[in-house]
Amino acid sequence: MALKAEKILFLLVLILLLAGCKHNYTQNKTILKAEQLLFTNPDSAYQLLNSIKNPEELSETDYAAWCLHYTHAQYKLYIDIKSDSIIQIAVNYYNNSNLNEYNGIAEYLFGCISELHNDTKKAMSAYKKAEYNLRESNNDSMKGLLNYQIGYLLLRDEYFSESERYIDKSIELFKKSNNKRYQYYCYRTKAELIYLQGKSTNEILAIANIGESLSLQEGDSAFYLNILIFKGKILLESNPNLSKEYLLKSFESLPEEREYISALLSYAYSKTNMPDSARYYNRFFSVNNHDRKSLLLKKITDAYVAIGERNKDSAFILLENAYNLREKIYKDNIKEQLVRIDKQYDLSKKEAEKAKLEIQNQKNILLIAFLSIVVLAVLLILLIIINLNKKRQAALVIEKQQLEFEVKTKQVENDKKLKILHTNLQNKIDNTLQFKKLQTNLLKTEKKEEFIADITRQSVLTDVEWQFYIYEANELFEGKILKLREQYPQLTDADMNVIALICLGIDIGNSIILLDYSNSNTMYMRRMRIKNHLGLDKSTDLEQWIKDRVVVEK
Repeated sequence: MALKAEKILFLLVLILLLAGCKHNYTQNKTILKAEQLLFTNPDSAYQLLNSIKNPEELSETDYAAWCLHYTHAQYKLYIDIKSDSIIQIAVNYYNNSNLNEYNGIAEYLFGCISELHNDTKKAMSAYKKAEYNLRESNNDSMKGLLNYQIGYLLLRDEYFSESERYIDKSIELFKKSNNKRYQYYCYRTKAELIYLQGKSTNEILAIANIGESLSLQEGDSAFYLNILIFKGKILLESNPNLSKEYLLKSFESLPEEREYISALLSYAYSKTNMPDSARYYNRFFSVNNHDRKSLLLKKITDAYVAIGERNKDSAFILLENAYNLREKIYKDNIKEQLVRIDKQYDLSKKEAEKAKLEIQNQKNILLIAFLSIVVLAVLLILLIIINLNKKRQAALVIEKQQLEFEVKTKQVENDKKLKILHTNLQNKIDNTLQFKKLQTNLLKTEKKEEFIADITRQSVLTDVEWQFYIYEANELFEGKILKLREQYPQLTDADMNVIALICLGIDIGNSIILLDYSNSNTMYMRRMRIKNHLGLDKSTDLEQWIKDRVVVEK
């Protein structure tokens, strides 16, 4: 009897362990019907899921599926999701299953909700897990949505090249699934992306036109008008007449966008010397005191109107105010960019330690289970070994992806710092040129000295600023710029300024402007002094010599 009881106990444990190794998907007809309707009719899917009373009393399998699709329906219907507790139930269930596609969908939705709650680090981590779990899925629409979401998140933080790669991938996936609606959203986003990168207007319009054509095919008039607004915006400077045509088509049809469109129309009319029309649309535009970009646009528009009315004094004052406001906005943007660089998506030490601890805990649990199964049967040992190997491979793949992501993030940070330095220096060049133009043409005699002094403070780099640029350039090139001074202590501060500009790729003409030299002879003499301090022949190419020791070896 004792032997028979042991056999029964063994079989019960064996059944329980085998059941724990695999989670099933729901067979609930209502939930399955709601799943079919999610992409075509999310309203009906949401009503079906709400018709299930007390879903928490369902089986674990059915409740996990209900949580997954209920959250998905809420997200598609733009219902405010205040907590991630419901989707977390689905994530926990499918993480411990072999249902990779549903695991990927759960992680995708968890990332979407995290993004809604402004937790971008958690969102990106969830998206990367979803990407891994959906790698073998045939659900092209879901994979396309995931790639679009990652691309859009990267776009918001100005990772333009990475963002474009994901957006292009989502376009290809939506083409495979023949989902034209998602395609034109992707093309609209890509047009915005290449616009932010400063690419040619023709290239931007070509992408926007594809989205426009697809939206017309699908009969989406609201999206079609939205693209017209975008095209009107990018044509404001190059073709204000065509810009007006696009904007006027949307002005009456989109009352919720009327204030924004009126600002663009007012500017377009002012550019075409039609001050009366500019003033007419300007009355629809109320400027929020906290919206400085809108205020800047209004000041510039008013200035153009004043120019059209030949009111030069008023135009000068408005342009002067706009110039000062633009400078303040630019400086604030630079500060915000530097803050964003420090908050990019590389995992923090605490998160890395937490992830390692979770992996270690999983290994410990598997080890305990493995030791228990050894006592029961050889078959169970083989199953555990196979499962363990799969988990280890998955952990290695995720770790590799994390390392690749950190390397790319570091490279992007360096590129962005270099871009910020170039932009800042170019801005100083523009300020200096504008200052000299104003000095010779625009200012009245009684106000000239005061205005020149004010602009000089903004345009000419101080010694402290030069030290900042030398420090930043030295960081970009791994400390090699300051090493030159250690090797050649006779180099002066003025010499280091020129060397830093050479490393950053600033040409001689712009270097003369930045250094406030009176002519090219001054720069020539400075370069000859640098060659003497470096012990070089007069015939040596100074730029190539510096780049060989600083830039090429970076």
